[in-house]
Amino acid sequence: MKKCPRCGKEYLDGAAICPLDNNVLVPCDPVTASSEALKPVPEDELPWQTADTQEEEPGDPAEFVLLAVMEPYVADDLLSKFEEQGIPFQIDRVEQALQDRGGVRKLGFIQIFVRRGDRANAIKIYTADWKV
Repeated sequence: MKKCPRCGKEYLDGAAICPLDNNVLVPCDPVTASSEALKPVPEDELPWQTADTQEEEPGDPAEFVLLAVMEPYVADDLLSKFEEQGIPFQIDRVEQALQDRGGVRKLGFIQIFVRRGDRANAIKIYTADWKV
């Protein structure tokens, strides 16, 4: 599990960025989390700014890879944009039990997968409205 250092929301290990406040997620386990993980990431190392300059990831461009894990209401808007741009995607619903002061409740998340060859364009669409 990973956690947003700003809002405290927890996400599955496949997620990298908090969709609510755009912070880089850090490991939840205090044993593996370090003070380095809480430092801001330099601008030139942010994934959405380097995706178009990096070499294409090795592997089959038609293979689906995980892009993001987010709440369903956030995913709906993004998936509409992917449809408009003709970017094929797959989704998977994930439920997670979360215990808080009020007891145990289930949270639903959507995992979004895009084709490896469309990943850079999908990241541009996903991050277009972010304010850094």
